[in-house]
Amino acid sequence: MSEEINNQTEAAEVQAPEVAVAADGTAVAAPKRGFLHKLFGSTPGDGEMQPKEGLSFSICGFGQNLICTIVGSYLTVFMTDAIGFSALSVALLMLFARIYDAANDPIMGSIVDRTRTRWGKCRPYLKWMAIPIMLMTILCFLPWYPNNAGGFAAVTIVYLIWGMVYTVADVPYWGLSTAMSNDTYRRGNMLTIARLFCTLGAGLVTIIVPMVTSNLTQGLSPHATSDKLRYIYFVAAVVCCVIALPLFFVGFKNTRERNQSLEAPPSLKHNLQLLFKNKPLMLIVLSGIGGAARMLFTYTGGLYFAKYVMADVGFTIIPGVFEFRGEALYTVFTMAIVPGGLIASVLVAAWQCLSLSSCRICAAIRASIQAPRLSRVLSSRLSSPACPRALETS
Repeated sequence: MSEEINNQTEAAEVQAPEVAVAADGTAVAAPKRGFLHKLFGSTPGDGEMQPKEGLSFSICGFGQNLICTIVGSYLTVFMTDAIGFSALSVALLMLFARIYDAANDPIMGSIVDRTRTRWGKCRPYLKWMAIPIMLMTILCFLPWYPNNAGGFAAVTIVYLIWGMVYTVADVPYWGLSTAMSNDTYRRGNMLTIARLFCTLGAGLVTIIVPMVTSNLTQGLSPHATSDKLRYIYFVAAVVCCVIALPLFFVGFKNTRERNQSLEAPPSLKHNLQLLFKNKPLMLIVLSGIGGAARMLFTYTGGLYFAKYVMADVGFTIIPGVFEFRGEALYTVFTMAIVPGGLIASVLVAAWQCLSLSSCRICAAIRASIQAPRLSRVLSSRLSSPACPRALETS
């Protein structure tokens, strides 16, 4: 109990301005921090993560989500509406691919832990996998797949390989954040900003592509629509890959791994055993599974809902320019969802700043929030029979 009181008392105190220690041991004023340093919670020249690294990491996430979203949101529509495969076959393929991906992730994590290069263990994969991801994404949307069993088998193989290649880059990308900095405050800020960039990348794809497909196929026969959709999605995939490819190399070049363990990493079997013994971690995993199901329904299911259920619903902002009908309404759905994700990311960053920052204002707010709780802790402690003061007054 006394430890809790001490911790809360220290947290309630307004911290003094930061100072730096010179080589001779004297205290000097810390260097002034610009906007980006304040945004990332970094200090110039202290050997820790700097804003350039955080921005490069975030930009890489933007490119990664362009590719992830074009495949995750539109490959099913490409397969059912452009090529003509049955919805049941595509649904079963997606279910099998998700189960396959779930098995791949921990295996890839163990491989990353055992990677040893002069660039670190995570960064190399951003360099090695950029081109394979681009090629496999383009192969997923090739417009020449035939509508038969052979065509479906070809798409299935390509998509499963794409999932493996994407995992090889995705797992090291998010693992890179822990290797870049030991400072949880800086790392939290960087991840918040990276999520903003990721949300922006995904949002752009889900906003623009439905508008393009809806306007370019409006008034066409079903057969003509299918033929045109093949090439629209193919061009969209190529554009996303061309934009994303250099961003992977930006993330590789401008980041640095500082935390590299020399100890032998635990085995995959040991990690899985720890997973099932760690209840809080299991809750996080289960929430991630539930969140993935929600995202799948929102993005992929929402597109089908807009295209078929709301085919006769629409509105016009500027005639001939901004007209939303049927599939294009999915753009409106996305525009309503994306701001919420951006706001949530900003609120997370604000809470982290309030919880960890040494800023006088943040510290004062913390003190006002924690003072009532501290008072309750002290009251309960003093009223306890084991408290010396309580024994003296009795």
